[in-house]
Amino acid sequence: MRKLCLLAMWLVAGLSGVILVVFVPNSWQCAPTPVNNVAWNPTTGKILVEYEAGQHVELWDPAGEQPERTYLFAAHTGAVRAVAYSPDARIALTGSADSTAILWDVQSGTVLHTLEGHGGEVWSVAYAPDAKTALTGSNNGDAFIWDTGDGALLHTLQVRGHTAQVLSVAYSPDSRTVLTGSADGTTYLWDVQSGRLIYTLAGHYGAVESIAFAPDGLTALTGGTDGDGTLICPDLG
Repeated sequence: MRKLCLLAMWLVAGLSGVILVVFVPNSWQCAPTPVNNVAWNPTTGKILVEYEAGQHVELWDPAGEQPERTYLFAAHTGAVRAVAYSPDARIALTGSADSTAILWDVQSGTVLHTLEGHGGEVWSVAYAPDAKTALTGSNNGDAFIWDTGDGALLHTLQVRGHTAQVLSVAYSPDSRTVLTGSADGTTYLWDVQSGRLIYTLAGHYGAVESIAFAPDGLTALTGGTDGDGTLICPDLG
């Protein structure tokens, strides 16, 4: 029953674009609790499910009947807007409406580093494939690159930057470049080492809400609210 319920949840998400339900522990019923974010780790197969305005996150094994661990994000004072895993699944990254991002130890649930500096809500986060840096985007148009080892701010990506919320962020497979997508309709390609803006990808007339790099890092897809679907961006290598 629970697996059927999970299948139904993903079908609803795929058809409507909104995930409407999550599981109630110790029950065969689905609860009408909004799911805000889901992050899957391809290395371990584990899934992070964030719900209840970002105040609760559960760690699931897809084959399990109960969450392996439940996190109450007391360190955040606002809703959690975005979540991401480190490549080895040992660290979780959360971005919040309280203008901070936090690096968490997945096993213990303890805070490793609090990433402070954004002037607005943190709406998008990404962990570098090489695990050395993390990327966060906020609703005031800023995007920051952080050192995951000590939580230090490395670069502020805002010179000739976005004029509206940074809704989506992504790393290239080699961790050398990042993409940021904004409500202003633009997508920017940045150099991670220097923080330099490399290229402006124009074409959308609505907010850019989703970004993905191709596995070879040479192309990317962007999805917007303008009804154009996705925009293929050539030669990002």
